[in-house]
Amino acid sequence: MLLKKLLSAVLCLAMALTYHTAQAQDRTVTGKVTDSKDGSPVSGASVQGKGTRTGTSTRNDGTFSLSVGPTVTILVITSVGYDLQEVSIAGVSSVEISFVQTAGTSLNEVVVTGYGTAKKKDLTGAVQSVKAKDFNKGVVTSPDQLIQGKVAG
Repeated sequence: MLLKKLLSAVLCLAMALTYHTAQAQDRTVTGKVTDSKDGSPVSGASVQGKGTRTGTSTRNDGTFSLSVGPTVTILVITSVGYDLQEVSIAGVSSVEISFVQTAGTSLNEVVVTGYGTAKKKDLTGAVQSVKAKDFNKGVVTSPDQLIQGKVAG
């Protein structure tokens, strides 16, 4: 009788641990990020579980796949030129996100320099912009010859 009770208690404990372990499993959330204006896919958007450090980027076709913990219920999606979006993933495994373009915030534009990135409003010194139509014509043997004489320095 004592052996039967002990066996029953061990079996209940094992089942409880198995249930707890099964509940602690990560799940995979998939989705697609598109532009709200024309429905075109947004590639390179950052997708991250809110409150976590793990994330991914969208592929060229706007799709993504992200493994999140059981406590994550919101995805944070960001991309340059678009408003930040938070999407609930409670009870779903696939989401569709329609990104809205940022309304004319030119001071928040990102400028890529030869040694990193910076917000346009944080830059100091002389910054000039050269478009492809302004490039020097003719035989060019190095990239710097394309803008030679077009910008200072």
